[in-house]
Amino acid sequence: IRLPAGGTHRRTWMFGNGSSSLVVEDEVTAAGRIESHWHFAPGYELSPGPDPSVLRATDGEITLEMKAEGAAWQVTRSTYSPRFGMSVPNWKAVARHAGVKSRVRIEWQPCTFSSSPTTSRPR
Repeated sequence: IRLPAGGTHRRTWMFGNGSSSLVVEDEVTAAGRIESHWHFAPGYELSPGPDPSVLRATDGEITLEMKAEGAAWQVTRSTYSPRFGMSVPNWKAVARHAGVKSRVRIEWQPCTFSSSPTTSRPR
């Protein structure tokens, strides 16, 4: 979460039934817009879901579906630093929420392959 100046942040995590889902709720006290920044490990590929609030991510073994209520995802390049002096390309997804609350529901399952377009991992 990126906070406006002077804001305080509260996060709640809730596991769903069967432990194959997680809901992350964030609330801030400052006025403005909340941005949720989600960094993915190198090797993950990202693809759009059926609407702008849904993002899919996979590493070839697990598929995640992330729904940002009241927000749209934007995917951008980022870097992961496993140790000092080393930087590995990866992907970051940003959800921009209106208001002072955000809710992201994450569901996961073993991979299934499809011909949907993906944002290829950096090479």
